[in-house]
Amino acid sequence: MTRVGWSSLAPSVSRKTKVRTEPIIRLLGAADETSTSEDLIEDFEAAIALYRFESYLLLRHAGAGEDGAVALAGKCFMTPVAPAARLPDPVLQHLRTARGGFRIRDALSGLKRARKPRGDAASAASIARWSEGYVFPVHTGRGFAGSLALGGTPALNQLEVALFEAAARLLFRRLSDADGDSEPSAITLTRRESEVLDCLSAGLTSNEIGKVMKISTHTVDWYMNGLQDKFEARNRHHLVALAFRLGMIG
Repeated sequence: MTRVGWSSLAPSVSRKTKVRTEPIIRLLGAADETSTSEDLIEDFEAAIALYRFESYLLLRHAGAGEDGAVALAGKCFMTPVAPAARLPDPVLQHLRTARGGFRIRDALSGLKRARKPRGDAASAASIARWSEGYVFPVHTGRGFAGSLALGGTPALNQLEVALFEAAARLLFRRLSDADGDSEPSAITLTRRESEVLDCLSAGLTSNEIGKVMKISTHTVDWYMNGLQDKFEARNRHHLVALAFRLGMIG
């Protein structure tokens, strides 16, 4: 997996942003070396502690036409009470069409303009608990699959939103795998993605793949990251194993 560092993210950022984002960058860069799901969660919680978020919740959502969601991880930092494992309905509706992270207040803005909230007591409770913060959708080869919610009032800049989007994908991939739901289905690859996957299965490095395909190493790594997201793979070795299991490589 490509190492994530400041040189590849932004040429000039504020000292405050550097301090706050360094732990999340280390988390993303060393994910392959994080031995267990518990270690990964511990590292993530340490990373978001610098932001003073009040809670977080990682969910695996049901497929199209199905109801419900499964909590893969979550914690309230301000109280011993577990975070509500249900996001407000307006947030869920926005999640299914969102292409990236968004503020919860934006999804709830339409509800605030209404005369009174609709829904049952559980829905009202989820709105009370998740009225501020951010939500990051997770998409896999099967479409919308999960989300990471961060509850609280801290404001994130564009770089931080992008980092938490990457963290959401990483956490979902690793914890779904630990929960026994790691094998994807109905994956469609482009011609170039298939070529990259074939080269990877042959044991070529990113540099060697770039020479074979006449593309830059950066572009190869971009394809690799996309393939790992589609297959919900932890790393390149896991990617090859999943592709072989699904009969997509010989």
